Order: sequence, then structure tokens, then C-alpha cells
Amino acid sequence: MSDYMGENKNDLVILHVCDVDYNQCSGVSSVVPNYFVYQNKYATVGIFNCSSVRVEKLKDEKNVFYYDDYRRISMLPEPFDKPDLIVFHEVYKPKYLLLCHELKNKNIPYIIIPHGCLTKLAQSHKRIKKIIGNKLFFEHFIKNAACIQYLSKNEYNNSAFIYKKYYIQGNGVNDIPGKNEYLANSRKSNSFNFVYVGRFDYYIKGFDILFDACSEISDFMKNNNINIKLFGYGDEKLLKRKIAYYNLWEIVKVYGPVFGEKKKNTLTKNDVFVQLSRTEGQPLGVMEAIALGMPVLVSNGTGLKNIVEKYRIGVVVDSDRFIISSMMLDMFLNKNELNQYSRNAYDYAKKNYDWDVISKEAIKNYFDIITHNTSMVGDKK
Repeated sequence: MSDYMGENKNDLVILHVCDVDYNQCSGVSSVVPNYFVYQNKYATVGIFNCSSVRVEKLKDEKNVFYYDDYRRISMLPEPFDKPDLIVFHEVYKPKYLLLCHELKNKNIPYIIIPHGCLTKLAQSHKRIKKIIGNKLFFEHFIKNAACIQYLSKNEYNNSAFIYKKYYIQGNGVNDIPGKNEYLANSRKSNSFNFVYVGRFDYYIKGFDILFDACSEISDFMKNNNINIKLFGYGDEKLLKRKIAYYNLWEIVKVYGPVFGEKKKNTLTKNDVFVQLSRTEGQPLGVMEAIALGMPVLVSNGTGLKNIVEKYRIGVVVDSDRFIISSMMLDMFLNKNELNQYSRNAYDYAKKNYDWDVISKEAIKNYFDIITHNTSMVGDKK
């Protein structure tokens, strides 16, 4: 690791290339503008959006460019026509291949942040199309990157593309509240609620595992007013069919997506955040819950086992219905312990999920890549 701290903004010129829009359900569209906004404190940073959508959050920012206006990196105004480093967000964007073609002649290095799209599970989706696309186009794009940035060790371990040059650094969380603002577990209620906020992907998010566990203790949950509240977007019809199949209508409720302040209020009105994913790059929903001081019940597949257990933020479970149902009962019967989980969660997020801290570390990593100070192999966090 170098000693570069980004005091002089002219030291580095970084260009983020992305495809983001207004979709609040998209994790990439939510986090990428933060890379640009916060890293601008420590370097000269631009953003080149391959989407035609003019993102509201970026409309008043300088150095925001759109593909429809420029088409090539060489057409951008100085110094972004020859940046020190380009950061591509995601992989399967045909426009990236066109932009990447001109980088080799200019000797401009680039890194890729896959945001989960290179995991084995993601590669199995539209598998034949991915195989053909990789062989013809995208493997060359991936292999010629100076580095791959994985968001977590879990994403790296589950990646279908493992190369020697990589590093691991996660995203941050927006608007972590002040110490006196977070409300998780401060309320008293006659009910006890597990809550989930995110995408309704029945298999990847492990809803079948959750429903299996609930079916084991459904009578106890009904008698003690223990509920599961699911807020999100995706295949809601499938989710409701499965709830009917398991006969869990009385204890599992499905709602639409929530964003911003409404999401924050929704989370803090409940007791435990639950997510039993089979695999995750970096689960933003869980991170946001932790930042609000919410105890969590998560699977090993979320990739948060070490954090949750080491800092006593909640409970990590294997994908076994009996273990999960037992842990759900334990968290209900030992409600008093949740207050300490809540404090631990908030304290951890304040130290580790702050975008400013993460952005400063990112600029250090970029500097190391550009100057070849390190092979960038291994877990950086």
C-alpha cells in the first residue's frame, strides 16, 4: 500500500464508465454515483454514463458525460480524454467493448468492478448466451483489465473468472444516521417482526429456505404474533404462490418496494432483518439495515459471516430449516439481547460503511495500480 492520500486533486485523473439510470431497484444505479461524488474529494474524477438517462443526482455535477454526446473517450474534454485510470462498472455492456478498443493504443489501464455479474450463479443465467458472448467478446475485455475489484471475499470465491490481479473493497451505505437518530429496536410492540427489503428472487435470495423454516414453527409464530414482512420488487406472483403453498398467509406478508426515508422508517419499525441468500456479491440491503442498528439473521451465502459473528451484529445460519427455525425462536425468546446487537451493528457501520472512508481507500488502490506499487493480489480489507 502506498502513502498516497490524495491531497493534490491533480495527482490522479479517474474516469468511471457506467450504465446507470433512475432505477432505484438497481444496486449499481444506486451506488455508482457515490463513487463519483465522494472520490472527487481526493482526485479529479469524471463519470461517463453509457445510458441515455440524465441521472437526477448528477445533473448539477461537473465532469458528468454521456455516451450519446461523445461516443468515444478521446472526444471527452481534457483531462478525461486521457485519464490515468478507467473504472468500468459491470461487464456485459456492448458499448464498453467499443470504448475499450481505443484504450490499448493509448496505453490507458482500466479496472472492472463486476458488481456480482461474474459469479458462477450469475453466469448460469442465460448460460448459452453468456458462453458465446464470453468467448467472442468479453473474456478479452476481462483478461486485459489491470485488476478486478470484487466487492467481497464471497464474490471472489464464487467468481467464474479468477485472475491473479484482483483486490477486494466493498461499497458504502448512504446517509448513515447520527448516534441519536437510529431507531432500531427502540420501540415496544405486541408483535415481533422479521423484515426483508430487496429483490424478490425466489431462489437466489433463499425464500424457499425461509418458508421451509417458518413452516416448522408456523403454529408458534401465529400464537405469539411473530411475522415475516417482505418489501421488494421482482416476481411477486411467484412469491405469493409459494406462500399459499406453504400455508403461511397469516404470518408472511408481501409488500411493494420502499425507498429513501420510507425504507428507513420501514426497517426501524421492525425487529430483525432476515436474508438467507444462497450467494451475494455484497448485500446492500443487509448493509443498510446494519447501518440503522438492526440485528440481522443471515445465511452464510450473504458473505457476512465473519463480520456478523465477530462484531456480534446478529446470527449466521446454515441453509437448514431446523437450524433457522430454532434461531428465529431464539431471537424471539431472547429479545433483550437484540439491543446489544443493535448497538454493535450501528457502531460497525459507522466505522466501515462510510463512503468517505471507502473513497479514500479506493484512491489509494487506484494509485497502486497505476504505479505498479503492488500486485494487488489478496484481500485488501
